[in-house]
Amino acid sequence: MAVLSSYIAWHVYEAFLDESGSNINLVAVGAALAFLISCLGAGVYGFYFNARTSSFFIDVDSEAHRITWPVWESVKGATGQVVAVMIFLMVYLFMVDFGLRWIREQIY
Repeated sequence: MAVLSSYIAWHVYEAFLDESGSNINLVAVGAALAFLISCLGAGVYGFYFNARTSSFFIDVDSEAHRITWPVWESVKGATGQVVAVMIFLMVYLFMVDFGLRWIREQIY
């Protein structure tokens, strides 16, 4: 994770360099900061000051509490079935592909 964040930070740093590669382009940094601040402001407005948006998220939270989640044994069983079907389909499609390739090689 640290390698990925370092990679991203380096590319963000390079994106803000000017054409010579020695100075940071302050206009690009300012534009990025203005964009982030406007997104944050829109989020604060949407979540806290807009009644429709805040009531939507309150309704989502109350509906999430009413959900009957499956038990762990049921989830494990369903996951096993999905894995078994995927393995079967993988083997079946491999055999069909291999068979059609063999038929094509016999014809040509």
